[in-house]
Amino acid sequence: MDIEQLRYFLAVCDCKQMTLAADTLFRFSPRITQHFTRIETILGFVRENAGLVFPHGRKLSPAARALRDFLLSPLAKKKTI
Repeated sequence: MDIEQLRYFLAVCDCKQMTLAADTLFRFSPRITQHFTRIETILGFVRENAGLVFPHGRKLSPAARALRDFLLSPLAKKKTI
């Protein structure tokens, strides 16, 4: 998962809808859906309904948010991972 997919995942978690997340990120909805489907495949999760975050996704969002914040922090940019 890359930083862009992480941003999309968190936007969907926050907005609870793919279309609203796409609007928030100024992206087309199919692009968000495509990335989110890829994330579901990677993590082995299945969406409850179209546009809604899977139950495990809600549990994963705090860790994803912490990871995103770390990756965007000056500390992460100075260190080689």
